[in-house]
Order: sequence, then C-alpha cells, then structure tokens
Amino acid sequence: MMKHFFTLVAAGFFLLPQNTHAQSWCPPGATWIYNTSDPMLGVSFEGFNYVGDTVLDGFVSEHIARTGVMTVIWGIDTLIISHGPDVVTRTEPDIVYYWLPMSQEWDTLHWFGAVPGDKWTPGWEQEYGTSDTYLLVTDTGTMELDGSVLCTLTVQGVNEGQPDPMGELLLVERIGYVGGYFFPFPPTMIIECTCTLACYSDDEIRYPPSSSPCELTLGVTEAGVLDTDNWSAFPVPFRDRFTVQATYPQQGSTISLLDMTGRELLSAPFRGTMLELDASGLPAGIYPLRFVDGDGRLSHRKVIKE
Repeated sequence: MMKHFFTLVAAGFFLLPQNTHAQSWCPPGATWIYNTSDPMLGVSFEGFNYVGDTVLDGFVSEHIARTGVMTVIWGIDTLIISHGPDVVTRTEPDIVYYWLPMSQEWDTLHWFGAVPGDKWTPGWEQEYGTSDTYLLVTDTGTMELDGSVLCTLTVQGVNEGQPDPMGELLLVERIGYVGGYFFPFPPTMIIECTCTLACYSDDEIRYPPSSSPCELTLGVTEAGVLDTDNWSAFPVPFRDRFTVQATYPQQGSTISLLDMTGRELLSAPFRGTMLELDASGLPAGIYPLRFVDGDGRLSHRKVIKE
C-alpha cells in the first residue's frame, strides 16, 4: 500500500520529519480552483471541494469532489460542466496520501514533513507508468497567510534523472502546489493548458490573499452571437492600453475585459467605431474581451498584456 514512500525511506532517507505541527490538509471549506485553460480554444477551470469524510480501504479519508467548467469563447459560446472523477485522500502526520483508482492502493501525494535531500514519487507517476521520476526537496521555509504560519517546501521535479524544465515548485501546507496543477495529476497529463492554481481557500485562509470568494464563476449568457469579423482589438500584445474597433458605428454596446474565471475586470459603453481601454493596473497575462452589442448579441476575443 505505502510501499513507494517506505521504499524511499529504506533507501537512505532516514531524516525524521521536522514539521510535526503540520496544518490540517482539509479544514472546513477547503476549496482548490485550477485554471486549466487552452488560450486558443476557450476558458476552463477545475474546482475541488472537500465535501466530507468517507471510509476507504479501512481508513477514514477525505472525499474531495471535482467539478470542471469550460466556455468555448472563440466562436459560439458554450458552457460545458463536468463532474468527477473525485479524489480521496487521507493524512498521517506531515503526509498526505491519495487513492490510486487504477491500482487500488494508497500512495504519497504530498510529504509536508520532508527536509532538503528527501524525495518521493507522487502516486500519479506510479499509476501512469513513469519510471525514474521523483520530486526532490531542495529547501524548506514558512509562509504566513491570514495569521496562519504554513510550512513550505521547494521541490525540483526530476524525470529520468534530468531536472524538469518547469523548474522548482513551491509546496505549501494545506494548499499544495501554489504554482501548478498537482491535484492529483501532473501538468504533462493536460495538454496545452495554463494549469495553474487560481485560488485556494478554507474557513481561515485564502491564497492568493483576496476578499473575493474562491469559487467557479465561469458562466455564459443565452444571448445571440455577434460575428467577430465585425470588430477587432489591437495591439496584441499590448502594454498598458488597447483599442477596440468596430466595422460600423455602435449604439448601446458594451466592452468588458474579463479574468480567466469569467469575472469582469473592466467595462465601458461603446459608442461609435473606436474605444480605447486602460488596463495598466492589471498584471501581464491573457484576458478574454467580451463585446455585447445593442441587441444583446455577444462575442469574445482574447487580448494579451505583456
């Protein structure tokens, strides 16, 4: 069952975990939202919510429900909602195990008590048949978040003896990997996606810090579709400002800049044939731009801030 973790220990990793005060893995309200978008196809997110305890293989375990949402925004808007497969985890001091459905056993997901030099092979690598692949701990530290002190690990992925080109990753108690999609599958299992943690929250903390709820907010309207040939946005990429241009004068139209969860960041009425928007306060990245005309028809393009 836990053979992979204990094999590593037997192979020479005898240092005892030092983080014996480990924070709870699944406190009430624990929610993870991952951005799994493909910028060329649309916006998609996956949400994981701790919904309660269950019993699996004789262990009291955490049942984490999985929901996916996707909007295809470079054409006809279509909202796709999927559910599952859910994730089941269980914890021991400083270690999170998760259930491998294919091999029907537990294996290590996160080892929060590891110290520099320790390594482990996550269960998803075991299940998908990858050989000589592991996570190597290179540094430890702490992070204070909303008054809670969380232990951190800096880990380097190693594939067949070579460092992963993705570089080092930060693993944080309660949260997991703050810069990647590791719950429980690696980025290589999702092709051409951003695969980043959009937010984590529970009843005490949120990462990254924000007063906004951590939830799947992606949605579409049932309005008609506006032909994207009737308008454009430039320059792409832009630095601080960009311009929206329509092929014919607009009356009662609206331009909105969204984040990758579908949340509105900027909005302005559009009259005439040209409108300049100031996005200097936003970080670099890819943003959906929504055009709604006076008849309620809509379409989207993407803009890229460098």
